[in-house]
Amino acid sequence: MRTHFLQKMMLQLNCRRHPVPFESAKSVGVLFDATEQMQRDQVLPFIDSLKRKGKEVVTIGYFDSKQDTNSYAFKAFNKNDINWMGKPKSDILKNYADQTFDFLICIYQGECLPIEYIAALSKAQMRVGPYTDNTYCYDLIIDTTKNDSTKHFLKEVDFYLNKINNRHEQTSI
Repeated sequence: MRTHFLQKMMLQLNCRRHPVPFESAKSVGVLFDATEQMQRDQVLPFIDSLKRKGKEVVTIGYFDSKQDTNSYAFKAFNKNDINWMGKPKSDILKNYADQTFDFLICIYQGECLPIEYIAALSKAQMRVGPYTDNTYCYDLIIDTTKNDSTKHFLKEVDFYLNKINNRHEQTSI
């Protein structure tokens, strides 16, 4: 039911995607599972590296609990901000999905339905995420099932994003 409802919403979205070369990208959304401290410790330096490359980065972390999320240096949401289908109830999350980032990078391990939901409805020019059965969520899926560490995933994201060339050139992904 969740998938049917989400795919119906995606049809209404009518979003045309036009990826740009990553080096000329101006805006990057980073949506990540912030539940575990170790995950945050690996993702936050990646976000800093994007900023050092001159990207405007808008970050939101998801906590798979109902804990208070106001004490973090990044915007965050939790189970209180989504309904039983994983659909965002918060205007902040709806507005995040409406932003036309050049790239949206989603970082999590395993399954994370709230992040996939936002990614699926995102108006980003290119949506990047880990391997999932819900392939409609992303334009570029990075399969790290043989090494599912966040560190390895981020290394692969960096590698493949830097392979995205101008559309007049051959893309080798």
